[in-house]
Amino acid sequence: MTVTRILMLTSKFLCATGPPTSPPKNLSVEMASMTTAVLTWNSLANYSTGGGEIRGFKLFFDKKGSANQDESVKEIPTEPKVIFKKLELNTTYCVSLSAVNDFGEGPRSQCIELNTPSGILCFLLLSELLLSLCFIFQS
Repeated sequence: MTVTRILMLTSKFLCATGPPTSPPKNLSVEMASMTTAVLTWNSLANYSTGGGEIRGFKLFFDKKGSANQDESVKEIPTEPKVIFKKLELNTTYCVSLSAVNDFGEGPRSQCIELNTPSGILCFLLLSELLLSLCFIFQS
């Protein structure tokens, strides 16, 4: 009598069953000019666990200290970069993100502050530039 052994292999299948379980990580903001800022964060692979493929993000953006605390919410594609233009001088903004997949929206990241420079600094820089130009043309 021949005994045949059948080896059963078990595999775990990961099934996406809900929205992302963690927020986007390592948000960073840099001023590109006096009124333009660039927000970046980690790539998709770092927080797509728990909910399948990331389809996009929700960006939450509001001006701090304003009597009118209107939060702006914008859906953005999967590229981990957003450029803010025409920001007000001498203003602090609060920026946070959440990842979105086919099952819904995940938790929001902590707010990071975006601080624009003061208009006085802009005037001083312009004044120094004009003085430098005047000096060059007088020489």
